[in-house]
Amino acid sequence: MMAKRKRRPYQPPVQGEVGPITPAQMKGAVILTLREKNGTEFRRKRRDHALEILHKGGKINARQCAAGLRLHELYCITEMGPDAAFTRVYVDTTANPSAVALAQAERLTKFIELSREIPRGMSGVVWHVAIKGRQLRDGYSRDSKDAGVHCAQLQVALDVLANHLRI
Repeated sequence: MMAKRKRRPYQPPVQGEVGPITPAQMKGAVILTLREKNGTEFRRKRRDHALEILHKGGKINARQCAAGLRLHELYCITEMGPDAAFTRVYVDTTANPSAVALAQAERLTKFIELSREIPRGMSGVVWHVAIKGRQLRDGYSRDSKDAGVHCAQLQVALDVLANHLRI
């Protein structure tokens, strides 16, 4: 008589659609495999901001990274339309158009106040890296000498922003 083989439990395939895996789609992206509390694994594609990549590489410190990400966040908020969830102001279930316009003006004012703190000659590199989220060698710096100068300018500008934000 043969012994009965013990069956292994069913392992479902890893869940999660991460999109195309072409070189262009994967530039600057990492596929993470995460696990839920019940043991189910799923995949997510995560793309780090250029400031986070510079911080991981030791080019800028955490304070400079936080200041640049704050500037990026304020820029993204100004780009939102009037129908953004947090700008919907209701009084007696009726939208208040003047309150929406005031919220938009406040968002724009916060961004302009912070962007005025950037030294004049360094605004291009800050715009390229912090706001657009692109690397220095990705269309801004021609060679490593340029990249070193631009990285130093970025560090100074982000320090000025961090001082203004009291980070």
